[in-house]
Amino acid sequence: MQLDPGYTGARALLGVTHYWDARFSVTMEQAPSLVLAEREAERIIEIDAEASAAQVLKGAVAFMRDQHDDAIRWGELAVSRTPGDSRALAFLGMFLMFSGDPAKAHPILMATMRTSPKLDSWYRYYLTLANLWLGNLQTARDSAELYVRQEPVEPYGYMYLAAVRDVQDQKDEARTAIARLREIAPSYGIPNIRRSERYRESEKLDRIVDAVRRAGLE
Repeated sequence: MQLDPGYTGARALLGVTHYWDARFSVTMEQAPSLVLAEREAERIIEIDAEASAAQVLKGAVAFMRDQHDDAIRWGELAVSRTPGDSRALAFLGMFLMFSGDPAKAHPILMATMRTSPKLDSWYRYYLTLANLWLGNLQTARDSAELYVRQEPVEPYGYMYLAAVRDVQDQKDEARTAIARLREIAPSYGIPNIRRSERYRESEKLDRIVDAVRRAGLE
């Protein structure tokens, strides 16, 4: 950005970095990171008021503040401006899934799989969650297993794989998934889940936490 302050793509990536810190870095204060992410969104708007990246970023900030309706509104605006943007679609699907509408999230997340020749692996992650909450347990398990093959050192995939296996009453397999998680991410635990998984319906978060705790995660 020092070379080109008007490059909105770089500002969007910087803003997303602050969002990731707010969501996944349990050692960092959440609020300041969200302020920084929001600041980059505003700077993008100053440069290009129609840039969908700004709406996606504003939606991500609202999501982390548990303002689910606002997150969806921003996500829908981003998609209306760039309907072929797979990341805008994926963020909207994520917002809808966490807000309690997996039935609406599912086709949007499926659409992300058709909009880009090179897909971000996290699209499948949220498709896994949508299938879990729709009750498509075998599909969710297959999707989770594919995700951990794509991202073998990412703890969240193993966490949800364990949760799906627990729901399927496959307790030994759930414990195996958590054992692998603890090998690759020894410091990962329940606080990470509570920070990042921003369910509107708190009982869903409780079900996930209970499932992975039964499988050995603390």
